[in-house]
Amino acid sequence: MSNLLIKASALFDVPIKAILGDLRHAELVEARSAIAWAAAQQGYRQCVIARALNRDHSTIDTAIKRAAKRAQTDAWYAERLAALL
Repeated sequence: MSNLLIKASALFDVPIKAILGDLRHAELVEARSAIAWAAAQQGYRQCVIARALNRDHSTIDTAIKRAAKRAQTDAWYAERLAALL
């Protein structure tokens, strides 16, 4: 999971500390959702992803769905999801 954090930090231009923090700014939510989606694609269980991102497992479920849906209509976001894999 740490490699996903490092990649997402660079791709979304946000610090890892902020990704793991409590703030809910749009750019942080985008990065967290992308990490959750990529981790799920790599076979991580949602409870593991939740622990790694300091979130509730239900938040991770929503984040994964949100990322997949957004990637269908946002090429910029889809490129970043692909880059995380």
